[in-house]
Amino acid sequence: MNYVYYRIEGSTVDELRAQMDAQGRTDEFGHHWDAYTDWYVSWSYPYSIEDEKCGTGPVEARVAITFTFPVWDGPEGTPLQVVEKWNDYLVSLEVHEDGHKEIAVAAAYEVVEALEALPVYSSCSELEQAADSVAQIVLQRYRQQELIYDKTTSHGATQGVSFP
Repeated sequence: MNYVYYRIEGSTVDELRAQMDAQGRTDEFGHHWDAYTDWYVSWSYPYSIEDEKCGTGPVEARVAITFTFPVWDGPEGTPLQVVEKWNDYLVSLEVHEDGHKEIAVAAAYEVVEALEALPVYSSCSELEQAADSVAQIVLQRYRQQELIYDKTTSHGATQGVSFP
């Protein structure tokens, strides 16, 4: 897992909100987010060749996850209520983004299961095409689950992601 942080400054909730609005992550659809989780699943397997047919050997999947979060060091004299609001907000952001991570990990497990369940093919190139197709279908389903997760949680609002 990788963590990317962008620094924000200020001593009021309005200043912090403005900083996150200016520096937060923008996704491929142009939506702005204070925090974001990118993930990518890759897989590999040795060929298992028997009777001139090709199947997968043990499948291995890897998940690359990158979290993007704001980071703030409250300047001296920052009101305690701002610091507490920030700390609560950051915990909620982490909980929400962890949900995205869990979806990614589940996707990787299902890719492994799906590829190990493939039948044998008459050629290894046919196997590769089938494996890639099946894996992409699994990943699309999990990308849909992410959309449902964000909709169900109102992009984390039901989990406390609200600042100020």
